[in-house]
Amino acid sequence: MYAQPLGAGPMLSKAALRKGEYREGSGVLGSIGFTDVGKAVHEAIDRIYSDFDLGAIELGVGGGWAVRFSTSQFRLVLTRRAYRPFGGPEGSYVTLDLDGDKHAIFRFVKTFLKSLRRPPWEIAFPGDFRKRTGVRVKEIVADWEKFAEGVSLEKAGEGPEEEGTAVAAAGKPGGAAGARKAPGEPAPKVARKVVKPAPKVALSAVAFLGFDGEGLVMSVRAENGSSVSLEKVQVTPRASSEALRFGSPAKVISYLRPGESLTLRFPVDSPPDSAAGEVWAELEGEALGRKVAARTEPRPLRSPLPGLEPAEVATAEWHRRASALVRRDEVRTKVAMAASEAFDEMLSRVRTTGLALLDPEVIHSGTSYMGHLKMFALDDRKRPYAFALDCVGDFRESKITLHFYAESAELVMALRERILAALAGKG
Repeated sequence: MYAQPLGAGPMLSKAALRKGEYREGSGVLGSIGFTDVGKAVHEAIDRIYSDFDLGAIELGVGGGWAVRFSTSQFRLVLTRRAYRPFGGPEGSYVTLDLDGDKHAIFRFVKTFLKSLRRPPWEIAFPGDFRKRTGVRVKEIVADWEKFAEGVSLEKAGEGPEEEGTAVAAAGKPGGAAGARKAPGEPAPKVARKVVKPAPKVALSAVAFLGFDGEGLVMSVRAENGSSVSLEKVQVTPRASSEALRFGSPAKVISYLRPGESLTLRFPVDSPPDSAAGEVWAELEGEALGRKVAARTEPRPLRSPLPGLEPAEVATAEWHRRASALVRRDEVRTKVAMAASEAFDEMLSRVRTTGLALLDPEVIHSGTSYMGHLKMFALDDRKRPYAFALDCVGDFRESKITLHFYAESAELVMALRERILAALAGKG
């Protein structure tokens, strides 16, 4: 459900709410009082319930803010995000997410609309709203019409059920309606009993490895497969070796809507040469007052490198195939020898790695020297592997940069191990 206030800020004062005071400065999280949407939410809940819990949800810097209302029968999260921070009056859109008993939700919505006193799809800047949110006003109107239709159908399903029970009781012998129906008279309709399905609560996650420059990173994608929202989802990285250290011990996702997913990144601080074992993540969140947990499949930091077969490719084909692979760049320390000699030495050593060598490229201008080589191979499953080396320097020293490519970070680490062994003369 969407609506648009202008310059709306959260107000969390129950005392001011019950007194009807919406003055600036009365909020705990901000100095601007709620506009009509926030007031309508407060008033609707306050009219129905004598007691409810009120709290804030942290969305991060620039993510807007959210307020949670919890009652004995349902929970509501009001989220506000700005969509016109520049070039005119600040605009925002508000989302109302509700979980809990459907009858209590219907009662709240009815009271909320009376308190709002305007159609909830009125947008002051429809063009900017569509550009920022990707939603048209017509789509919002359709959502509200479908919701209203759901309310009417639910009410229609409840009334005939009681009526059908009365008809069945009256049809017993001796009853007031025990007489047979007249010919041509339509038979009374018996409503089916509507069984409310239990809310689905499910949390799933998958972990995969990648690189950020020279650093290894474990990314964890958490997905809410529930029919309700999840809160306080804590993601904790784990490793099979105590020598492995992550950049962050744990991270928390404050709020996940049904069907929503979010990816968190955990840099591996351990040096690549000592990175071994498996990594995974453990997740734990809350939904409808109970805990829900998940765990990703363990991922090895380094996979065994299968046998490689040299594959002859042209330079254009090498770039096309390598651009689709996982890439890791590594800058080695400077070598105190002429760049031309260092490049020739490394060229002779990488020939033993089992990868096909493309024609090396050498640019020699004055005292400056640059050598570049590319290599390519396929394994027994036809998976591609690529390697590139740059050597830049002069007659005194040279700087070497290595580039490794494979279909996964685990295979990149295995390829790196083989290439470095060959460069060290151990191949």
